[in-house]
Amino acid sequence: MKKIIPLLLIAIIMSGCRGWRSDSPPIHPNINFDFQPKINAQTAPIEPPPNTIPYMHETDETPLSSYSIDDAFIRNGQKNFNIYCAACHTKTGNGLKSITSQNGWLASNLLDDTSEEKSNQYIYNAIQNGIRSMPAYGKKLNNKETWEVVLYVRALQAMTRTSQSEKKLLKKKGS
Repeated sequence: MKKIIPLLLIAIIMSGCRGWRSDSPPIHPNINFDFQPKINAQTAPIEPPPNTIPYMHETDETPLSSYSIDDAFIRNGQKNFNIYCAACHTKTGNGLKSITSQNGWLASNLLDDTSEEKSNQYIYNAIQNGIRSMPAYGKKLNNKETWEVVLYVRALQAMTRTSQSEKKLLKKKGS
């Protein structure tokens, strides 16, 4: 009896295997894309719809020097910074205790020496195209708005970088 059970199992297993050709289709437990029609790559793309920006479009590369910089320019930069950047970099720009830092992400400190040493064009490109885990905002901010954010970041850096002589003057005025 003990020898019959393994032989019976082997016979069942062997009868389940089809060792001969059949006209019926094979069993596909996971079909995926096995029976999809063949489609060739698009050769002649159509024009994009009106009032849309195509992917990898030519951007307006107006330099910063062509804009008149005043208080409204910096205030608009602050507004857009608070909308797009403050969630990760915080309103102060240091990136500490932000929403993303609570979830384990580290946003760069915009006030440290390495960020201050970057050129305006580098910061502009980082905002427009994204860098590392930071997303690109080129589709949300136009050229002027991006330059406004760059100058607001520079204003934040300047506010936190007071020289020793300025600190002494502030202490004298405060007392």
